[in-house]
Amino acid sequence: MHSTVTDLADFADRAAALEQRAIALGAPVQLSLPLLPATPPASVDHAIELALTFQRLSARDEYVQARELVADLLRPHRELDPLEFANALGMLSAALAEADRPDDAVARLQECRTLLAPYAAPGISIERLTADPDALDGLALYARALLDLGGWLGVLGRPEEAISARQQALAAYERCAAASLGFDPNVAVTCSRLADMLLDQPDGAEDALSPADRAVDIFTARADFAPHRDAVLPDFGYAHWLRTRALTRLDRLDDAVAAGRQAVTLLRVAAVSSAPHAWTLVTVLELTSDLLADSQEHAEAHALAVEALEAADRTTEPFLQLLALWVHSRRLLDNSGAFGAWEDTRVGELLSAYSTLVENAPDQWLEELAVQLMSLSEHLADVTRAADAAGAAALALTPYRRLVAADPGWTSAYCHALGVYAELRLRIGEEDQALAVAEHYLAVASSYSETSAVHARAQETFATCLARVGRLQEAEQGARACVDLWAALA
Repeated sequence: MHSTVTDLADFADRAAALEQRAIALGAPVQLSLPLLPATPPASVDHAIELALTFQRLSARDEYVQARELVADLLRPHRELDPLEFANALGMLSAALAEADRPDDAVARLQECRTLLAPYAAPGISIERLTADPDALDGLALYARALLDLGGWLGVLGRPEEAISARQQALAAYERCAAASLGFDPNVAVTCSRLADMLLDQPDGAEDALSPADRAVDIFTARADFAPHRDAVLPDFGYAHWLRTRALTRLDRLDDAVAAGRQAVTLLRVAAVSSAPHAWTLVTVLELTSDLLADSQEHAEAHALAVEALEAADRTTEPFLQLLALWVHSRRLLDNSGAFGAWEDTRVGELLSAYSTLVENAPDQWLEELAVQLMSLSEHLADVTRAADAAGAAALALTPYRRLVAADPGWTSAYCHALGVYAELRLRIGEEDQALAVAEHYLAVASSYSETSAVHARAQETFATCLARVGRLQEAEQGARACVDLWAALA
């Protein structure tokens, strides 16, 4: 009895401290509700009310502490009421995840899985699940714990365990759905979450397509009934987006375009009332625009890019706005054949967009940005817009520098960009600036390799720039050094 009294005293002290903290934050709280063995439900209810108060106040740490108090109050009774304790663990894990404590969230979810494992025993028949609400609720809680566990294991960089947890969650929800059709949406959502995780794997597109297809089939059936249609629209659109990504990876372009159009149609409606769905809408607009451009459907591709810009502006999310700006820039770049007829304002718009992109781009965008900018520079140079071409080449240097810093194997491509930039500065009569670029070009190339075509081309550009500024003796020496390098290579 002594340990019980001690535990209750500890619970009371924790509750009192949380009450005082809630009052300090401006919340009206009933103080000193007794924590007695005879009244555990009242104690738990009070702790839950404290948790909800801190949640409303956005007091993250206190919210976690209150959820921990709820779980600790119920822990001694877990054998008598495992479902209530499991629900408390689930709420605690969500609070820990929101507090950026994914390791602790995983630990609580694993505890929840162990607690609920008897509800997933193979010997429990579908007939029993249909007849016994507690058995069905236990299996559903088990499935939800595994679904959430898979998400946080993925965040922690444990993909094999994460995929396995979601596969187990899917199997559990399938058994729930066999006992009650009301669990069909859970099956569909779990299929989508599993497909999303499989798509993150290098060769996961083929494996991802099957659960994505299944999610689409389930949502299609539910969307045929008016009461369910609005509720399933966001997840329905998301499932089509997953199919689009998988089909794109599998080079099934026509099918991917069709899936992308379906996703856009559904998410346009869902995004009106939800910022998370607006995020997905921008990403699906970007992907579908790219797919349509690959299919030579340039007018529709450009229209979706413009829509992505508008949707991103409504979210005020900087990353989304950057992503939308990038897809719009790509569509303008697709029109490169018309650069000669472009007005200065339109070229300026494109260069300004890319300037914003290179300043803020995440690492995974750098390679494509650098390649696009060099392509833009080439197109502009071909239509005698050398100054604008030089501007594009100058922008390309930023992603190339970042690529080289992460991997010296990019030095050759960086040197090529420096060479193009130096030659364009010469073309527009900026000889002194061209010489400065060429000098840097030669320094980078010679550090890359003392005898290589990269070094020889850098030496040639440097000699040319020296000649253009009238430093003829040095230019001659540079030209001879260039000849020697080519001779050594030959």
